[in-house]
Amino acid sequence: MREPQDTKRPITFVFNGGPGAASAYLHLGAIGPKIVEANAKGELAGPPSRLVVNDSSWLDFTDLVFVDPVGTGYSRVSDGKTEQDFFGVEQDTDSLADFIRLYLIDAERMASPVFLAGESYGGFRAATITRALQKSRGISPSGLVLISPALEFALLYGEDYDPLPWALALPSYAAVNLESQGVTGREGLAGALQDAERYPLGDYFVALASGAEQGRRGGERTGGATHPAFGSKWCGGPSPHTAGGFIRSSPPQGQWWSLMRAYRGPNPNRKGRARGPTRGPIPRPRGPPFGNRQRVGLKPKVRG
Repeated sequence: MREPQDTKRPITFVFNGGPGAASAYLHLGAIGPKIVEANAKGELAGPPSRLVVNDSSWLDFTDLVFVDPVGTGYSRVSDGKTEQDFFGVEQDTDSLADFIRLYLIDAERMASPVFLAGESYGGFRAATITRALQKSRGISPSGLVLISPALEFALLYGEDYDPLPWALALPSYAAVNLESQGVTGREGLAGALQDAERYPLGDYFVALASGAEQGRRGGERTGGATHPAFGSKWCGGPSPHTAGGFIRSSPPQGQWWSLMRAYRGPNPNRKGRARGPTRGPIPRPRGPPFGNRQRVGLKPKVRG
C-alpha cells in the first residue's frame, strides 16, 4: 500500500492459479514492487536468487493485495475447519469473496475502485468472485485483469471426440517447430504462423469433425489434414495418420516419441520457450527471496 492511503486510489486483489498456488509468482515474477532478478533474455539469475526493484510494478497506479487462498502460502484454516472445507469451486469462491469484503471494510476502502487480477485458474477465480461479490456482498469490481486465464477447461483437457481442443493446439505445435528452425520473436512468428492459424479452423477442423475414417479419406483426397506432408509441414514430425488414423496432432506421448524417433532419429526433441518453472522437479528460485522478503521486508502480521 502507498501511504497515506487514498480512498480514491484503486485497489487490486491479485490471485495466481492452480488451484493450489500462492500469489508469490505474480508478486515476485511480474507486478510487485520487487521481483526476482532476471537477465535481458528473461532467464532467472543465480543461484542464489535475489530481489531487485521492479520498474514495471503496478504499484505506481494501484494498491496491491496479493491473496493466498486457503491452504497456500501463509493462509491457514481457523479452529474447527479443515482445508478440505475450502476445496471446491463454490467454497473457494465464497471464501475469497468474503476475504475481499472484510478486507475492504477493515481497511476503510469500500469507496475505492476495486479490481481483480488473476493468472491461469486465477482468471477463472476473478470471474466467479466478481459474480459472488455482486450477487450477495454489495460490491461491484470496476474491472478484471485476466492473465493467461483458464476459462474454458474443455480446451485444456479435451476428449478424443471434441475437435476444438485438437484444432486450437496445432498453431502451438507449429510455433515450437518454427522456433526450432530459428524463427523467433513476436513479429517473426506472427508472419510465419498465419497459415498455421487459419488451417486448423478450416480443412483440419472439418476432417476432425467428420470422424476418424471419413476424415482420413477426405484428407487424403484434398492433401489436407492426413496428407503425409501435414505432420512435417506444421509440427516438424510424422503425419498424424500414421498414429492410428485419428488425424490428431498429438498422439499419446509414448507413441509420439516412437514416431518421432523413426522420423528424425534418436534425439527427436523439439523445445518451446517458457519463462521460469513450468512443472516437474525444477528449482523454484522464488522461494528463498520470498521468504526473506516476507520476514525482513514486509514483516506480516499473522492472525490466528
